[in-house]
Amino acid sequence: MQLKTEEYDDDLKNKNSEKFKRLRDSLRIRLNRYFLIVLVRFLYVYDFQFYRGSVICEFKTAVLSSSNETSETIVNKLVSGNDTGALNITIGKPEVTVVERVSTQNNQRLYIIIGVAVAALLIFLLLLVWVSTVIVLKLQTSGRLFFGEELQ
Repeated sequence: MQLKTEEYDDDLKNKNSEKFKRLRDSLRIRLNRYFLIVLVRFLYVYDFQFYRGSVICEFKTAVLSSSNETSETIVNKLVSGNDTGALNITIGKPEVTVVERVSTQNNQRLYIIIGVAVAALLIFLLLLVWVSTVIVLKLQTSGRLFFGEELQ
């Protein structure tokens, strides 16, 4: 896709340059947010490259293998997001989007990471409830927290 509001700079050839990283990260955030809403079983965008011509940006998308999204539907949704302002990027009509279909069988590691994160969150919440209960009980027994009649 062509980024109409960006000026090409030779720093965009170097994937380690600050300019490349800043533009890549900005686009990655915007595209991931947008595609998570409009694409079925979307995972992420990756592998950014920039070329001369205002700025030509190539990237790849990854969707689960059970998704019925095609390159054409992704291009149409990208154009729609540009037209409605949802992407917050000014682009020309993209010509090609590469879709990688990721099998869920190969993503067991991803599910493990998500499971561990959820378990950690639950443990944190249980610990928070326990600590809160202990604090309330201590305050009640010390007379600083009471329910009902006022203490004298």
